[in-house]
This record gives sequence, structure tokens and C-alpha cells, in this order.
Amino acid sequence: MALIGFVLGQYAQLLVFITACWGIGTLLWPASDLPTRQPLRIALGMGLVICALQGLAIAGLLNTASVLLVIGCGLVAAALQIRQMAWPRLAPGWPLLLLLLATLPTLFAPLRRPWPGMR
Repeated sequence: MALIGFVLGQYAQLLVFITACWGIGTLLWPASDLPTRQPLRIALGMGLVICALQGLAIAGLLNTASVLLVIGCGLVAAALQIRQMAWPRLAPGWPLLLLLLATLPTLFAPLRRPWPGMR
């Protein structure tokens, strides 16, 4: 059971990261008619997040708070983009609530072991 919780936590963190990358990529590349625009936006956002984290590491500022700040900026950008889509106008609070729920695993010991004896 602990292993299932560990796996679900990892997938939730991946969802948060991909959502943040999509938000940054969509903010920088808003309009496109390409059928592959969503994966390209994720890739653009992922590249910018990696560059931001490398810049913070070079400056000696890479810590938990700075990583959460970079990912948080991406999540805010994603929330703004989701609010502009057509379907959230029917229920404006749901997308933000879902993004908030998706970020909960990052607040609790990311990448922790599911039980102490596991190696």
C-alpha cells in the first residue's frame, strides 16, 4: 500500500511539473495552428525551467524555495491560461482547485522513500 502511495505521489509531482512547463510554454507561444502545439509548448516550458534552475544553481541560489518559486510561476501561468479557455467559464473555481490539489505532494517530502527499510 505504501508503494502505491509512493507511485501516485511521483505521478502527481510529474503532473505538477508538466503543468508548470505547459503554462510557461503557453505564455511564451500563445497562438499556433500546429497539431503538435501542446507538446511543443511543454518542451519550450521545460527548456526554460531547466535554464532557470541551472542559472539558480550557478548563482548558488538553488534550494527548495527557489525551485518552488520557479514551478509556482509556471503553475500561475497555467492557471491564467486555463481561466482563458472556454470550458472553465462554466465552473470558474474548479481548474484552480484541481491545480491546487495537484501541487499538494510537492509540499510534503518530495522523493521520499515509501518506507524506511527500502533501498
